[in-house]
Amino acid sequence: MPPGSSVSEKHDCAVIIIGGGPCGLVLAIELGRRGVSTIVLEEKTSPARFPAANATQARTMEHYRRLGFAEKVRAQGLPEDYPTDIAYFTRYTKHELARFSLPSARAAREMVRTLTGSWSAAELPHRVSQMFVEDVLRAEATACPTVSIRPGWRMAAVRDTGTGVEVDAEHDGGRTTLRAAYAMGADGGSSPTRKALGYSYAGESGAVVVRQVMEAKDGEGFNALTGEYVDMFKAGILTPTKVERTALQNASEVAILLLTTDCIVVEAPKKAGAAGGHDHDHGDGGMGGMGGMGGMM
Repeated sequence: MPPGSSVSEKHDCAVIIIGGGPCGLVLAIELGRRGVSTIVLEEKTSPARFPAANATQARTMEHYRRLGFAEKVRAQGLPEDYPTDIAYFTRYTKHELARFSLPSARAAREMVRTLTGSWSAAELPHRVSQMFVEDVLRAEATACPTVSIRPGWRMAAVRDTGTGVEVDAEHDGGRTTLRAAYAMGADGGSSPTRKALGYSYAGESGAVVVRQVMEAKDGEGFNALTGEYVDMFKAGILTPTKVERTALQNASEVAILLLTTDCIVVEAPKKAGAAGGHDHDHGDGGMGGMGGMGGMM
């Protein structure tokens, strides 16, 4: 839709975006910079002040670079000389098990210039909470004259009119019907927009798959690629090598759990008494029936 022809007499705007998170805000920026009139409905009345996503990947940073504010995003989060390593410890202040060394924001700027070949990139990932990224995105969207962000507005219904869309929005105890050429649902994985339009996810429900597999013959399972229940070995989904690898992974996970645990509570096996399995204590005012607590360390 070309700039200048985005709003008709019957439309409040060209595009209504339902949801003011990263997806909705980036779309608003893309449309706003092209002169397309856009209304963003955001149910929250104020920006989130709790952590969500804690890192922005390289490809997303490259989009921010294309839009001209990658450095603004990289300036958010930890100080620029602070390492962003991921480390695993037995306890918060005890033994370190493993560490993935990752560059600081300053080091990332320097390192990206030295990358070549298939590992080259315009931007490296940046560790920063989503709530700070949203501050940058919101400021960029607000700077577009054709974008209107409306906090506290919740989509209540959306309809296809044949020549456009109508969105009923609740706000301040009232209800307003907005009309546009297009509506975009950017309101998360549980998307009320998707549900209002009757769209559902493809694929089988996890509960259905689990029940079917539990009732299947040995070696049969669910092939997610084809949506069929097949012999996992004949189909090549499971091989002896994969089985052995999975067994080793499970064993190592159990070993790590035991190595990093200070206390384990178990149920001690009960011994049948000499008189027909009568095993609780009658003597000295003790707490009868508490024999099962013997495994506490």
